[in-house]
Amino acid sequence: MVTLLAAYMNPILNEILLRFITVHELRQLTETTLAFLQLTASPTSALHSDYKILRYMGQKTGITPPQGPNTGSSFSSSTTGDVPMTGH
Repeated sequence: MVTLLAAYMNPILNEILLRFITVHELRQLTETTLAFLQLTASPTSALHSDYKILRYMGQKTGITPPQGPNTGSSFSSSTTGDVPMTGH
């Protein structure tokens, strides 16, 4: 994702990138990736660092809004809370 956003920022690579993906698709892909990282990353994990880097790149390019991705529609779970463990 960071590579795609960097290509989007580059005047030469932007033209090539936009032949294969629309700005809307890039925005959706970025927001979905951010939502996934936010869902799975603990505050001290490397994934959390990846989340912060991608969020910054998304904001810098204007692909994502300053407050972050719209996580309400990207991922959902059929259950909430802890899942009871059985067997032991």
